[in-house]
Amino acid sequence: MRKRKAAGRKLAAKPASHRFSGLKSLNDKAAVLLFIAALIIVIFLLDALADQRFQLGAKKSAAKALSKENVEELVLSKFVIGSKEQDGMGFIVKDTVDPELLEHLATKEYSQVKKELGLDADFAIHFEDENGNLVPMGERACIGSREASIQGIPCG
Repeated sequence: MRKRKAAGRKLAAKPASHRFSGLKSLNDKAAVLLFIAALIIVIFLLDALADQRFQLGAKKSAAKALSKENVEELVLSKFVIGSKEQDGMGFIVKDTVDPELLEHLATKEYSQVKKELGLDADFAIHFEDENGNLVPMGERACIGSREASIQGIPCG
């Protein structure tokens, strides 16, 4: 009888809870690794999106950061042309205002001129002599927005 008990002990199986404990532990580790990998991917994507938004914001800030002088210079450069035959909205030929070209500009719709200049804000074009008096442009004192007035004279 002794042999049977001893043999029985050797053949006795481990309980089911111990048999798969290695696999269960491996599944838990894999799940944790997958979670960490997914978290890293999400953080990477959010960082890339934030960087993209920052760059877009920086570009917008740079565009808004143009100084008043730079904007004025940019707009004025559109009015100066090399010759009268040159296309565009220029009315200053080299360093002289051409009355015909200025009259042509004055007959254009304000919204069209504003669009061609690439401006968002309202504007007015006027000339003054050395004493600060308005120099009329044909029948107009100025060219520009109906909201603008120069020395109390409306432009539109």
